[in-house]
Amino acid sequence: MIVRADARLAEYLQALDATDAAEPASAALTKLELTAKIAALQDRQDWHKELLAELDDEQKQISATDPATRKMPTAHGTLVGYNAQMAVDAKHKLIAAEDVTNEVNDLQQLANVALEAKANLAWTRTEVVADAGYYNASEVSRCLEHGITTFIPKSDTSANSARGLYGKSRFKYDATKDVYLCPAGDLLTYRFATVELDRELKYYRASNCKTCALKSRCTRNKANRTITSEANEHLMEAMAARMQAQPDKFKLRKTLAEHPFGTIKRYFGYTHFLLKGLAKVQCEWSLTTLAYNLKRVLNLLSFQKLMAAVA
Repeated sequence: MIVRADARLAEYLQALDATDAAEPASAALTKLELTAKIAALQDRQDWHKELLAELDDEQKQISATDPATRKMPTAHGTLVGYNAQMAVDAKHKLIAAEDVTNEVNDLQQLANVALEAKANLAWTRTEVVADAGYYNASEVSRCLEHGITTFIPKSDTSANSARGLYGKSRFKYDATKDVYLCPAGDLLTYRFATVELDRELKYYRASNCKTCALKSRCTRNKANRTITSEANEHLMEAMAARMQAQPDKFKLRKTLAEHPFGTIKRYFGYTHFLLKGLAKVQCEWSLTTLAYNLKRVLNLLSFQKLMAAVA
């Protein structure tokens, strides 16, 4: 059960009253039984008050059975649980790194898992492919700093795209001039830089939107269209160029990461974690991926060759 910050204790008490009202009138209670029932309800009310007190602007939800879990969006709806990660090597299809977090998305997960895989495989340089959920400039920057080349499709999260207007992906960046070119062919020039939510952002603004024939399809702003860019945006532009030049790289993703997840769920029948608490679940996931790797190695070498190698 999840208690949200906007939950009202009164709603819970009303539900209890409704339950009590549904009991037959003939179900008479003695004074002792009624006192015990009131005490039990008071205990539950106090418990929910304690849970409610733990919620704030950052901690917006809490599980009554496992406080470390979070509500996770999945292909089958929203589930309460954890976010399991893995990196798979392209040559032998072995799981080279794994992790479990309670982050509700993958935006901060790329670099940690990629760096662990690179270290485990003892490679000096490597390449990593991931889906659009990992599209994050700071994570890509960390990977490149450690000799990891990234291939991630561009994620268009522009609010304008959601409104049916031109999103940021329709604007082309010219690194030599430090300007953006809009769909109408006009320039958005650099105006100022700032820091928002720990991100260094640069603002670019157009100057002729009022007379532009495409304005109704581009922005609802009465002034001119503005584009924001992270300080390391050029890394994302370079990655987009890599993706365009080597489209087959990204096609490897489904054959690498999806296959182990499918085997663990379907062949092993492992569809949910058995333990509670982040540390225990991380250990459980490590053992599960180890079991997968052992099965994979047996397929590659045979049991006799594996025992000979161990000996």
